[in-house]
Amino acid sequence: MNYETLETEVNGGQLSARRETRSFIASGTISAGDVVCFDLTQAADADRFLFVKQAHNGDALRFGCIGVALHDASADDVVEVVIAGGVKAKVDSGVQAGKFLAVGQNGECVVYGAAYVTPIIALAAEDYDANGTLIWFIRRY
Repeated sequence: MNYETLETEVNGGQLSARRETRSFIASGTISAGDVVCFDLTQAADADRFLFVKQAHNGDALRFGCIGVALHDASADDVVEVVIAGGVKAKVDSGVQAGKFLAVGQNGECVVYGAAYVTPIIALAAEDYDANGTLIWFIRRY
């Protein structure tokens, strides 16, 4: 089987049998594996859904969580974001395979708990790994 045929470029991103990515612009410093959200503080309406920033549980904008950054980026750099599918992400050290995940602090995923007001964003595919933990990001829009 030719696996190349399972991937196509769509709307500034990549669609494959493994994951879907899109290109955005970083509002500030973003690291590979960071969970990112839309930056709704942008002045222009259209820019609010073009610029992304590191997501934080305490930030009101965390509800706009859209994916996981594939690489490091500085302010105004283009950053590829996995919006659905498998990706190595930053997670809390308590994460175990099979657990549902929510937005934590500093672009990190944490195990979803009953007290969370944020939605489930992913499923851990493996136990915590300091070098990045494989998760299945759930497309939410």
